[in-house]
Amino acid sequence: MSTRVKRRVIVLAVICLVIGIAILLFNKWEGGSATGRVHTGTPTTTTTPVAPPLAVTNHYFSTVLPAGFSLKRQTENSSSSDSLVSLVATTGSDLSEQFAATVGTIPPSGIQGVGDYNLRATQKSTYQPYTPVDLPPGAVAFRTSSGAPAFTVFWPHTNVYIEFSFSSDGGASLEQLVLVYEQVLHSWKWN
Repeated sequence: MSTRVKRRVIVLAVICLVIGIAILLFNKWEGGSATGRVHTGTPTTTTTPVAPPLAVTNHYFSTVLPAGFSLKRQTENSSSSDSLVSLVATTGSDLSEQFAATVGTIPPSGIQGVGDYNLRATQKSTYQPYTPVDLPPGAVAFRTSSGAPAFTVFWPHTNVYIEFSFSSDGGASLEQLVLVYEQVLHSWKWN
């Protein structure tokens, strides 16, 4: 036999040996027992239920806050008080959004005589005029110019006004607060 033929026979024998070993290993692996754990049942993680949309009603107005809000405080005072209604609702989510509303009697000097309005109108380094979507006729809004997003709307109606504020501790963006405002406004009804 020539050297060339011997080399070919050796290479062919090695290839057959490797293929044979691979077939034996595959058969052993395939026929082996499976070990491990099978997990059945429900996952151990839990989800906290989200509060349904929150209907807010009092003597002066009614509206609906988006799902996730819960009422923290609501008080109604006599008509001789400066604040007729005061309420706060918050979310328990990572967004930490807050809705606050105050109804008061319009002072003789008009909405400009309301302390919170006057503060926002004069402190131009902290607050700036803001026009969110669908701002009601006669309403004026201001937003914070630095820090966590927030804005407040002053809306006169007959002899009262509503001051409603939307704020976040930084978890929610201004755009997310505007979505809450839009839902509140679209379901708004003066009583």
